[in-house]
Amino acid sequence: MVTASRRRAEPALRLAEEFVAVEMTRLVGYTFAHVRNFLIAPIAMLVLLLFAAASYPFRPQHLVLNLVEAVLGAALLLALTMIEQTDRNEILSRIANRTPNRVDFDASFFGQIAFYLALPIAARLVTQFPALGEPVAGLLAGLGRG
Repeated sequence: MVTASRRRAEPALRLAEEFVAVEMTRLVGYTFAHVRNFLIAPIAMLVLLLFAAASYPFRPQHLVLNLVEAVLGAALLLALTMIEQTDRNEILSRIANRTPNRVDFDASFFGQIAFYLALPIAARLVTQFPALGEPVAGLLAGLGRG
């Protein structure tokens, strides 16, 4: 049996629950902005290190390039693993209106992956084939605008 005082309390309780949910969603968004920055910064620094290693005439240059590429590959693998785990997380999936506890291989998922892979792959191509520098730069500029 529902009493009159309980009926009056239900709208207030509903508003309190909604307030907590909105604040938690805002906090998760704020945190993910920082996580994204913590992923972008090392990848960008490793790309710059790749350019530096490719342009400076080290004696065993191929060894230095291989080492930088291995570290860059490890950073990209970590980024891809984090994207996959966040897409699989139940709470984050519900916030993003996605299927909980599984990865949806859709345009949004592949867009996130492309965001982290485009610059390192382009950098690797340019260091390996310098003639591709101008076309790749034009392609990346077009992606940045769109």
